Amino acid sequence: MHKKAYILILALALAWVLVMPCPQAQAESGVYYEIFVRAFADSDGDGVGDLRGITQKLDYLADTLGVEGLWLMPTFPSPSYHGYDITDYRAVSPDYGTMDDMTELLEQAHARGMRVLLDLVINHTSWEHPWFLDPEKRDWYHWTDGQDPSVSLERQMWGRPVWNKRGSQWYYAIFWEGMPDLNFDNPAVRQEMKDIATFWLELGVDGFRLDAVSHIYGSGETGSIQDIGASAEWWREFTAHCLSVNPDCILVGEAWEPMDERAQIGEALGSVFHFDLGEEIVNLLRRGGSAEVWLDNLLRRLDMYQQVAGPDFVDAPFLSNHDQDRVAGALRNNIGMGRAAAAMYLLLPGRPFVYYGEEIGMQGAGPDEEKRTPMLWGEEDPQQTSWRESRYNTKTVPVDVQLEDPASLLWAYRGLIGARAAFPALRDGGITAHSSGNPRVAAWRRSTPEQSLLVYINLEATEQQIKVPDRTWRLVWSLEGSLGEARPIAPYGVDIYEKN
Repeated sequence: MHKKAYILILALALAWVLVMPCPQAQAESGVYYEIFVRAFADSDGDGVGDLRGITQKLDYLADTLGVEGLWLMPTFPSPSYHGYDITDYRAVSPDYGTMDDMTELLEQAHARGMRVLLDLVINHTSWEHPWFLDPEKRDWYHWTDGQDPSVSLERQMWGRPVWNKRGSQWYYAIFWEGMPDLNFDNPAVRQEMKDIATFWLELGVDGFRLDAVSHIYGSGETGSIQDIGASAEWWREFTAHCLSVNPDCILVGEAWEPMDERAQIGEALGSVFHFDLGEEIVNLLRRGGSAEVWLDNLLRRLDMYQQVAGPDFVDAPFLSNHDQDRVAGALRNNIGMGRAAAAMYLLLPGRPFVYYGEEIGMQGAGPDEEKRTPMLWGEEDPQQTSWRESRYNTKTVPVDVQLEDPASLLWAYRGLIGARAAFPALRDGGITAHSSGNPRVAAWRRSTPEQSLLVYINLEATEQQIKVPDRTWRLVWSLEGSLGEARPIAPYGVDIYEKN
């Protein structure tokens, strides 16, 4: 196909989805967007991203990209650049603005129909937190004098000691000595965490991404790294409290554990992130293999969630996050693979999460800072941050340029998110296996009582033949190409058929 004709067809196909009237998005099925505030958008020219910067970019997020919710990485005061060691749970980091800025962001996001989740880190605090420095709150943490035979001071986790000496005593900190773990056997700690949740929910926050949810209990003070059952019991208590404050509250847990343990936490919270999925998608695209085998494994995991966590569980699929190497690098900056990878999770059930910059192919690997570099808006954008240079993104095309190119990765994300919003079965339908007749074309069926769709995703750089059941299925959406009758699927293409 001639390049100009291809671009025109693609532009028309995507525009059709983006301008369609979308039904009211449901909290459990919208696409969310993870933001590292420091790196995203700068409102005052100091080079550091802030809350007002995000507010100024809400039109991009809501209208251009089409996401329906935000997850803000920690916004609380903290001595670190990342904020996962909190010193005050009822304030905003001065680097990011004020409480008034937070309130304005919430109001403006809600006006656009967007929800906002805060990253709540309650497994541990900073060692600079007033609680840790207060002798009267010693029992808010785990301490030992070294005489308890059940406590091993030599125990390590991830190559670091978990017991750290201060004076003549030792305190427990599983992640780092600057992040002492809280003692959830103390009723005062449990109540304080519920009060903190109440504070933010009453301010207008819509819920929380919850850090390290599987490490609340059993984390070494009794010799066991984890007690999933006890941790899940706390999260049931926390969930019940949050829902009593706001019945529409959204909670999503970070749990890297095996599926059976992750599902227990999912039952308590209602949702956990789908770790393993992104790596599997990358491997399927990079190394080959059968799309049907991949889908069978995925469906087994989703079935386990339903069996253990219950029918109300909401999956949270994603490709990568702030702790992982960015997916564009893993895919060798191949735009076609990037489009296919996006479709492989954005068109699944649940509440998908996009990591900021993923939609333009930002790269990053190695130390955490390299995975959290400035969002690339374009040289002339006044909200461009500069908190850190990236050695990986010297050739990454910024937002302002990709917006002018219908063949860009950004346009693919816009189209896929728009398709999810436009078709009820993609938002709220169940999923069953479907054979495309081609091991390198992933295919599944998404259905509600009112609508049935077939999704086809080409994992190859060449056109592929597919099997459509019969002529009662009509091609109603395509990442590229014409609509109507069944046809071969384009390289790294995405086609959606609807039952007449």
